[in-house]
Amino acid sequence: HLLLHRITQAGKGGLFRHRQDSSGGRPKPIRLGRKSQVFQTFPKSQVHWEDLQKTIEKVTGIKVFVQDLTHHQKDKFKWGAALPVPDMNKRSGFHFAILIQTPMPTMLRKIMNVIREDSGIVGNVTLHLIEVAVDFYPKTADQAHRILLRERMVGLLQRHHWVPHSLLVRPEVETPCHVDARQQFRDCKKPGTKIRYLFPHKKPGATMPDHMIKDPKVRDRILTEKLGEVLHLNSTVAKGAKNASAHVTIQHKIADQRNPVSGTKRVLSENERRARVEVTLSGADILEERGLVTINDLGQVSLKKLTRPFLSFRLGTIDAWQYLLDDAEAQMRTRGVYGLELRERAGELEARERRRKAGEKLPRNKDREGQGLDAWQELNEVTADALDMLGRRWRGFSWS
Repeated sequence: HLLLHRITQAGKGGLFRHRQDSSGGRPKPIRLGRKSQVFQTFPKSQVHWEDLQKTIEKVTGIKVFVQDLTHHQKDKFKWGAALPVPDMNKRSGFHFAILIQTPMPTMLRKIMNVIREDSGIVGNVTLHLIEVAVDFYPKTADQAHRILLRERMVGLLQRHHWVPHSLLVRPEVETPCHVDARQQFRDCKKPGTKIRYLFPHKKPGATMPDHMIKDPKVRDRILTEKLGEVLHLNSTVAKGAKNASAHVTIQHKIADQRNPVSGTKRVLSENERRARVEVTLSGADILEERGLVTINDLGQVSLKKLTRPFLSFRLGTIDAWQYLLDDAEAQMRTRGVYGLELRERAGELEARERRRKAGEKLPRNKDREGQGLDAWQELNEVTADALDMLGRRWRGFSWS
């Protein structure tokens, strides 16, 4: 097999082949982890959600977002999977979901203490959503070189991130194809966000997800001879349905601190800009499977186990034939290992179907998720180091 060693494209230019430096060491971007949390709290006395939100901000100086689970609020931001249905025997003012952005242990304790002292808390404070992000910064003082390295990092992450398709199929997703990989970007000529699925959904079978390659309509989509749209450096590559319990994005982070309610944001300076991979898990089912139920579990959970395998990177392998290499390079420009894996699997299933129709003896079916991909060990280790660093900040956390 021929190993496609970290092939990517920086912007719309030529093919970029990333190699280790002459020292032989693995790439060492500066790492930073970030988490967001949504949890439930039940006060002893009735309180209005706006009053609770203002009290927390006034006492702690921390901006949070509060929702009363029994009172409809027109949210301008999302809570991942649907928030739990509360005990309707109690009226409004007793069941709340609270979103904290970029939390730290000391910050979380302050917020919980304010809620307890102001309104009281009944029962356990449970987790609904957790967001784990790893940021990659270029390590150079040269401004022009910094931009080039950052764009290459974005291109690499867009093309080499991997998550098994089956993990993104969740019961709350009403339209199955919404879990498929796509890029989202703003067109300077037209308002609004553009969404381009890496394999465009066309009838028939438009609502079927990419990984259902046993269906011939989906195989036709995957084995198209049309080249996909080049992955834009200013786009966000997303996998998993937006409001589902599992969602992953790869971002070129040039703005930060977006207010989910007002939509305002702060444009980052050149030194703050980075490449980011972000995993969002929400809902009791998926969090309980990974050992997260109450906020005290944050002090015990392993972030590597929590995000595995939503946060991993792969390299593609192909047989050493020129026509396969040409197609693989085209896939890496437009779809990355996501396209490589699906096309290899779909091609083998299509060949198997032709043999079946011809009455030939069929070999053993070896189709599996991740077929033709190898772990990118160096990048996975760098990511694991960043998650360990973030985990150490939370180790031993508890609140009572």
